[in-house]
Amino acid sequence: MENATTDDQENSSVVQDPPKEAMITIQRPLYTQEAFDKEFNYTEPERGHFVVEKLKSLRKKHCSDGFCSRDRCRSCLGRLFPFIISMANYQFPVWLFNDLIAGLTVAIMHLPHGMAYGLLAGLPSINGLYVSFFPSVIYFFFGSSKHISLGTMAVVSLMVGQVVNREAINNYIPPASNTENSTGNWSIGSITGTSAMGVCDGDTNTDPDCVLFKVGVATSLAMFTGLWQLFLGIFGLGFMVVYLSDALISGFMLGAALYVVTSQIKEVFGIHVTSSKIGNPFKLIKFMIEILKGMPDANIVSIIMSILCMITLILVKECINARYRKKLKVPVPIELIVVILSTVITYLTKIDERYGVVVVGNIPTGIPSPQTPELGEQNSGQLIIDAFSIAIVAFTISISLAKMLAKKQNYTVDGNQELISYGICNVFNSFFQGFTCCAALSRSMMQEVTGGKTQVAGLISSTFVLIVILVMAPLFKTTPRCVLSSIIIVALKGMFLQVLELKRLCRVSKFDAAIWLVTFLSVVLLGMDLGLLVGVVFSFLTIILRTQWPKASVYGHIACTDFYRDPKYYRKVEELPSGVKIFHYESVLYYANAQHFMDSMFRLTGVDPLAIKAERSKKEAKKKKKFNTEKNIKAQVTDDDAEEVKKSDTEQATEAQASLDKAKDMNKSDTEKATEVQASLDKANNMKKSDADQTTQADAPHDKAEDQTTVPIALEMGDTTGDTYSGDADSPKSDLPVHHIILDCEAFTYIDALGAKVITQVVAEYGDVGISIFLANCKSSVLELLDKTGFFEKNSMSVVYLTVHDAVTAAQQKCN
Repeated sequence: MENATTDDQENSSVVQDPPKEAMITIQRPLYTQEAFDKEFNYTEPERGHFVVEKLKSLRKKHCSDGFCSRDRCRSCLGRLFPFIISMANYQFPVWLFNDLIAGLTVAIMHLPHGMAYGLLAGLPSINGLYVSFFPSVIYFFFGSSKHISLGTMAVVSLMVGQVVNREAINNYIPPASNTENSTGNWSIGSITGTSAMGVCDGDTNTDPDCVLFKVGVATSLAMFTGLWQLFLGIFGLGFMVVYLSDALISGFMLGAALYVVTSQIKEVFGIHVTSSKIGNPFKLIKFMIEILKGMPDANIVSIIMSILCMITLILVKECINARYRKKLKVPVPIELIVVILSTVITYLTKIDERYGVVVVGNIPTGIPSPQTPELGEQNSGQLIIDAFSIAIVAFTISISLAKMLAKKQNYTVDGNQELISYGICNVFNSFFQGFTCCAALSRSMMQEVTGGKTQVAGLISSTFVLIVILVMAPLFKTTPRCVLSSIIIVALKGMFLQVLELKRLCRVSKFDAAIWLVTFLSVVLLGMDLGLLVGVVFSFLTIILRTQWPKASVYGHIACTDFYRDPKYYRKVEELPSGVKIFHYESVLYYANAQHFMDSMFRLTGVDPLAIKAERSKKEAKKKKKFNTEKNIKAQVTDDDAEEVKKSDTEQATEAQASLDKAKDMNKSDTEKATEVQASLDKANNMKKSDADQTTQADAPHDKAEDQTTVPIALEMGDTTGDTYSGDADSPKSDLPVHHIILDCEAFTYIDALGAKVITQVVAEYGDVGISIFLANCKSSVLELLDKTGFFEKNSMSVVYLTVHDAVTAAQQKCN
């Protein structure tokens, strides 16, 4: 019994062990596409209009169980308010403790970030705190990500600041110069000046009217940004973000980081730079020149304080938080510590008054009353354009972080729902003096690392920020702005590491490296908005270039298999039997690369039907010319011979006449002699008349040949006997090294009407010189378009084969 069990186990182990090299042996008939479709009952699927099909799918998705059924309502509410599902699955109290720790940690980061990025946006610091509070609360209800931290972000704040600065310089008019605004109630529509009559730019935060104007511009921009995002999300256009490749975003982020740093250098050195003197293009270079001009007026105390802050931030972040990340439950909040210490030191030592160090200034307390941004006609058009670019950039950054963290934590996010939630956050935020919000990498990663489970952590951080806004905000009025600038610069470390991406892209893809480099240089030289546009256009251009001049090759055969590959990559690939070529084109076939496809096929197969037909026509013309020349020479020789005969007969007749006269003079009586001479004379005259008739008959065909202006050239076999030229008697199809060319259509995921026309033309051109074209691996969509364009009206369906191997086998059989 034990032996039987042992034997069964051994047999089972033998059966379970797979062979080292599994072999595949298949026997099937040779299939043309027509035979394959007929045998397996191919049926074209019913296709309706795209919009109709989309509406049907939406109806099936949302209304299949009844429009007002309980399950349907629950599903709709879950998609619109993701927090319902999160709260239903919330594991209390374990998750609450994790969210509390994460929320407090992120809130500590929100305070310095909000104050610093508020200044970066050209607004007072309190406006940055508003952005740190309101979007997080709204996102708790509508957002599908569990870990991103919505609020201020360096790149988006800088883009907002550039728009605010431009509008303040170009369109602000002090109330004293504008009777319509004498009450101090401004609106964008009432600002009609084209240049600043007062000093108001992104750095002016002491003039209440200027600040009010800039806040109005920022809130209007936030509203337009939110409306754009709502529009894209409601209509399911979140896929548009895929057109911003990783290489493009990386180059854009690095270029934007340079703008952020240069905008903060003036605070670090305590230099005032007049923004009205700086504009695109080459804004970054102009800004650096202005900073160098202001270096003699640099504030030494601001420089020393900034250097100390940067060193402290870098040491704690890199040597403590990064090194002991696993041991520290909560990282050291060094940014908040630096802000508090610098604020206390400035308050105690009065360095702002004694040494001219610029501080934040008075910060109001309380939540502002909701107010609708008043939109005017003159500036709204430009703001809408600016808002679109900001909406795309903010969404791209936020959704990238959301998807990265979702993948790490094994859940999914809905791109369109994220767009809707960002849009609602921005629109709501614009009613409370906030500017455009975005997810920040540092805060989002901190929320995930510290154990945050849901957006309850964001709600807790917002509560802490609210307490600061209501009670503690005035305590930060002595915070040096150079300290906030130092925090911003150190926080850009991750963005500056994007420069390493260029080295990787150069190794992986030259096109992606070019996109990165072009986008980066465009942003640096032309500005962020125009640079982003140039990067997107160049990305589309690279796609066109890749499809317009793709790779093409002639495949060879791998012995004892039905595989065909490019011999440039596989050394064991063998050439096909004489007379068969396989042409492979690695791209879709459309109007832009149709000519390249034809040229590549003629070049790589070594058979150019147009050149062959031209060469044959040239040879036929030469043979025709030679034939006519020989005929003309023959006719000329006949004319010369007839002239000589005529001349000889005339001389003989003259001699006979002279003899006759002489005979008559010498002896009239010699009758017999005279009669003999007369007979000779008559004979000569008869010969002369006969030769003249022959000459006339010889000239007739010669004149007929000269009157004929066109001679038909036959490319088929013809009879060359007779006087008329009828073409080459040899077959023109016998001297070609190729008799079959197989077009591998595997890469043709799409062809347009011109692509189908080119295939038809290629088949016809090769057919004229006696070469057959077979198509293989054709997708159903390709065959449908070929049918619609009339390809199968001129060619049989039998030229289309299921695979390349089927086509090669058929070509060899027909050759044999």
